[in-house]
Amino acid sequence: MLALVLMSVLGALTASNNLLHVPVLSVAAQTAPASSSNKTVSNNISVLSESVSLGSSLNVEGVVKTPKGPLADVPVSLHMGDIIVARTQTDASGKYAFSAPVGLNYVAAVVSGSVTVYTVAEPIDTTYPAAPSAVTNVPVNAVPAYGIIAVVTVAIVLGLYLYMRRLQAKSPFAAPAEKPPKRSVVAAERTAEPSPQQGHEPVDAPPTKPSLAAEIIEAPSPPTPEPESEIPPEPTGDAAVVKEASELFKRGDDRQAIGVLYDAAFASLATRTTVTLTPEMTHWERYGAIEAAIPEVREPLRTLTVAFERTSYGGKSLTGEQQNAAIAAFQSISALEKPVEENT
Repeated sequence: MLALVLMSVLGALTASNNLLHVPVLSVAAQTAPASSSNKTVSNNISVLSESVSLGSSLNVEGVVKTPKGPLADVPVSLHMGDIIVARTQTDASGKYAFSAPVGLNYVAAVVSGSVTVYTVAEPIDTTYPAAPSAVTNVPVNAVPAYGIIAVVTVAIVLGLYLYMRRLQAKSPFAAPAEKPPKRSVVAAERTAEPSPQQGHEPVDAPPTKPSLAAEIIEAPSPPTPEPESEIPPEPTGDAAVVKEASELFKRGDDRQAIGVLYDAAFASLATRTTVTLTPEMTHWERYGAIEAAIPEVREPLRTLTVAFERTSYGGKSLTGEQQNAAIAAFQSISALEKPVEENT
């Protein structure tokens, strides 16, 4: 199809090129009428160009004379086929020369494979007849034309390829973005970095070793053990999840905090139903499966799913109200566990 389009363009250029020049009679129709030998005009031509190429010039020279001698100031026209491409006049010795740019005539030459070149001398003295030269067929160097066709074809194919890629990227059926890996409570604790406000030293800070005297003088006294009853017990279960999420919210890590609540909620719900949750499922597919099996968790589970999508896929932070709503949704889901277990 591209080749047909390019050939059509070449044909259109050839037709427009023909309209830009004045058509003349063919060489056979320009044969001079019979006249006296003294009035016979000879037009000898020599084509210096071995071939016609894009961007080159057609170089032609010749001599117009009669048996009495050369004819000066005789108008001479250069023809490529039946198209006049240049005009000049003979000098005092009857000589003329052309160096005409090929231009759009190259298109017609490529299509036909060669170009017909000749000149016509038209003496001002009407007693002398017009004298066409012999016809010379000049071959065409088609390598530049093939190069242009190849470049245009590659440009069109590349443009179509990029256009299709752009349409595919905007298509609603395009593959969804890769889901972020699931995070566990333990992994969140390991990856959480202590902030400077908590009194921790930066990791890359070089340790300083005190002198021996400082160790002796500033040696701390052994700590006094406190009663075990005064040490508050560490929260476990759902309370540990809420505490961890609250600390992450305070650090400004909303995405990790919601991930902790989201993973813990689905982990607890998965043990209460026969629904199988696979890693390939999206967050809304998981919501639909759990909501269909346990309708009473519809609202709190939806609140957690919306917060998970906002932080994990939208890259946005939550307001204080949205953070509290997420924690309340998790606690609501956790509170529903005991009645269901007792009923079963």
